[in-house]
Amino acid sequence: MAVKTFAAWSARAREIGINDSRAAYQGYLNNIGAKEPSAPASSVAATNIQRAASSSSSSSSSSSSGGKKAANKIYTSEGKEYTPQVNGNMLPGFRDNPNRDYEGLGEIVQGNVRGYRVDDRSKLRIYMTKTGRRGIQYEGNTYYEISPGSGSFRSVVGKGEGGTLELADLGANKANSAAEAAAAEESSGGGSGSGSSGGSGTVDEYVKESKTTVDERVAETEDIAADAKTEIAKKATTFPGAPDWVNSPEDFENWLRSKSAKAGFASTVKTSPTGLGPTLMTEGVKVTSLSG
Repeated sequence: MAVKTFAAWSARAREIGINDSRAAYQGYLNNIGAKEPSAPASSVAATNIQRAASSSSSSSSSSSSGGKKAANKIYTSEGKEYTPQVNGNMLPGFRDNPNRDYEGLGEIVQGNVRGYRVDDRSKLRIYMTKTGRRGIQYEGNTYYEISPGSGSFRSVVGKGEGGTLELADLGANKANSAAEAAAAEESSGGGSGSGSSGGSGTVDEYVKESKTTVDERVAETEDIAADAKTEIAKKATTFPGAPDWVNSPEDFENWLRSKSAKAGFASTVKTSPTGLGPTLMTEGVKVTSLSG
């Protein structure tokens, strides 16, 4: 039975969701009655990279102050801090990369490629390898970051074909701007008592002015609504063509009847073989005798 190195065992432990600490690995060795084998050179290199990144990160963290961005921290393109993971399996395969979801963004500040100066301010996507090392692609060549979070990238090809590039980490810039804004807000909020009182007074005045403005707008709206109601009422009570004395449906009906009588219009009436019979329909209506 082959004894797994710590790097290989811890990678597998993370995959299946168990404790991947050094103590747990020692327990694994005790269970199978074996000693830790010598790690291959590739695993040693990966472990050294991880330790260097961790040491650089902790050192920069202890030296940072005042809300400033600590040097050598890794950030995503959105300005969120990212902790690189290391997979000891050096075989190629994107699915084995624990950092495959990492995405950074940088802008070329300066560099030297194939003996020519580069300062075109191009924006480049930054990815991360399974060893926790950041890389970029520029003009068909691969460049890896010289030290974690430094923004300095060196090509993997010879000097004649490649070169070096200095990138401004846009994700780190976002993180730095957010930290400075938070520090400024905290500083402005910690003023003296008199300053606080003055600020409160200003807010009260603003609220008072705003309330007055709202009240004025409400009054204007109420006036507009009242005018609209009046206009609607007028239209509802309007009798087309009627004289001024007509103010109700009854007046309008009487006016129409009188207008009909004066014009000589005959209304429909009931008749009988003997002539016009008495009916209420003849009241107020001009009647012409049928025998006349």
